[in-house]
Amino acid sequence: MGRYSSLAIASNGTIYILYLNDDGRILRLATVIGGSPSFEVVAGPGAFVGDTSLALDARGDLHISYYDGNSTYVRYGHRAASGGPWNFTSVDIGYFEGYNRLALDTLGAPRIAYTTLSDTLRYAYLSGSTWIREDVDPSTPGAKFESLAIDRSGNPHIAYYGSGQLRHASKPNLAWVIDIADARDYFGEFASIGISGEGKPSAAYYDSTNGSLWYAEETSTGWSRSVVDATGNPGQGISLVIGSDDQPRIAYYAQYLGELRYAMRVNGTWEIQIADEDYTVGWEPSLALDGNGTPHIAYYDFTRGALRHAVGLSVLGTRTAGASDVTQSGSLLRGEVTSLGHYVSANASFNWRRVGDTQWQNTTPSSTTNTGPFEARLSNLSRGTRYEFRAIVEAGGRTETGRIWTFTTPAPVPQDPLLFLFTAVAIAVAAVGLSLTMLVWLRPLLFRRRGGRRRDGSV
Repeated sequence: MGRYSSLAIASNGTIYILYLNDDGRILRLATVIGGSPSFEVVAGPGAFVGDTSLALDARGDLHISYYDGNSTYVRYGHRAASGGPWNFTSVDIGYFEGYNRLALDTLGAPRIAYTTLSDTLRYAYLSGSTWIREDVDPSTPGAKFESLAIDRSGNPHIAYYGSGQLRHASKPNLAWVIDIADARDYFGEFASIGISGEGKPSAAYYDSTNGSLWYAEETSTGWSRSVVDATGNPGQGISLVIGSDDQPRIAYYAQYLGELRYAMRVNGTWEIQIADEDYTVGWEPSLALDGNGTPHIAYYDFTRGALRHAVGLSVLGTRTAGASDVTQSGSLLRGEVTSLGHYVSANASFNWRRVGDTQWQNTTPSSTTNTGPFEARLSNLSRGTRYEFRAIVEAGGRTETGRIWTFTTPAPVPQDPLLFLFTAVAIAVAAVGLSLTMLVWLRPLLFRRRGGRRRDGSV
């Protein structure tokens, strides 16, 4: 269990994670206090589909939204931080895929963006005990992957995927304003929005045409866009947070390697780390920063069918990236130093051995003062043999290792003696046939050139 999680951290450090079990019948809440988790059923049994959304107000009280497939309504719930019963209300009829996102305004009142039954974007806010509903973009069908944030002035901003493009909706006054953040077709799925300290919106989103993760931010001259990561089909599951330093952080899933990644923009450059690569992990990530700015990510572990929680501590780290250029006698090993922690430099290398051997062999370490990729080439390997290897990083007496990967050197193609004999015979027969053909077709020509006659007297 642990699908479609939503993570929030209270000012006292308490961690809350709202999520669905695997079959969508139970809505659950995990509470982590001092490293010890507890669990409760929020709603169910039922049929819950799609997004869950969780936010905390200034008192630490919990506010949630989710989609109830049995009633077909987007639902809102509230509970005090001290515990007690949940209070639920129905917001509006939603879309069967369950798109909905909740945010709190400056007074702690709930606002919800969601897809309606007619497949368009709608916004609702609570006034007393009544939900006030507004059509945001009724002319654009196919509104999906909406993400909601409220700026310091209390104005809502929604990033969403509509008509095959990334769109941004805001309400600075009485009317909604729609603009296109990225006009390219099939850019904008899995959108996640953030707001800077100056109230400028930004969004992280997926490019389904090329399989890459993008980031767009509004400037005085329009929307500025940049690619964050284009390796391994990243971005099918995104969570964006803008830190107190106004810099974006993004947690996201990279499909091809089945890993959870974390990107942070530093001095205009995206630095990418692997948060978890333990088999197929990282579905539906939810990112939050604690009071110290440390990133926390809740996500789904597909391999184990479990909810997981990762904390981005400043520690030494590495990952094994793979093997390439594999020949009968060699291979190029690839790895990455993902974090130096508090160390100024580190030595990066690989352990490797033939599968079944007990002793590891080591490549020559290379010194690095930065995070990033490194390589080592193996030679004099045996043909047709399976090898295993892992990345190693060492600093200050501490050693970290990456996941073990394998590769197999190609075996030579065996020669079949019967096939060789048949081939030789075929070539010999073909040669004889060619000689006879030449004899049959060339002799008359040669005879004519001599000026002679045939036996029947013809020329």
